[in-house]
Amino acid sequence: MSNMLDKLVDSNIIEIADRTEYNDKYIICFYILSNGSVPAKEFLEGLTSNKAEKQIAAKLKYYFKEYIKKGRTLRNPQHYNYFDKEGFFELKAYQGRLFCFNDGELCVAVYGYRKKGQRTQSRVINRVKKYKAEYYRRKKLLKQARRGD
Repeated sequence: MSNMLDKLVDSNIIEIADRTEYNDKYIICFYILSNGSVPAKEFLEGLTSNKAEKQIAAKLKYYFKEYIKKGRTLRNPQHYNYFDKEGFFELKAYQGRLFCFNDGELCVAVYGYRKKGQRTQSRVINRVKKYKAEYYRRKKLLKQARRGD
């Protein structure tokens, strides 16, 4: 996988967020859109205007690191919500939401936002599904290009 990991990084499909420790289950990374933006990273970095936002960012980063250590054994609905049908999950801290999915040893963060209502909006779910599909499409093209070399 490390060869593919290097290819994904070199092709600007993902950005490694944090190198793992020996016992971690996943490598944390951010998905880079084809236009060069990194929505999940930009969301986390944008949470700096006040103490509450900084607390949201700190909690989301903590839950992210806990997830990569323990995987899906974390079932606290207060902090995690799994969308099994769609194949992704959200990390929750107060109003902050960070959407991720697993691809082998990678835990890919694709989108983050501040929730304003009771339910996750369908447009957010659709955006995460779109980003996930785009990731796999770009990865597939990368694999095909490698075979052509």
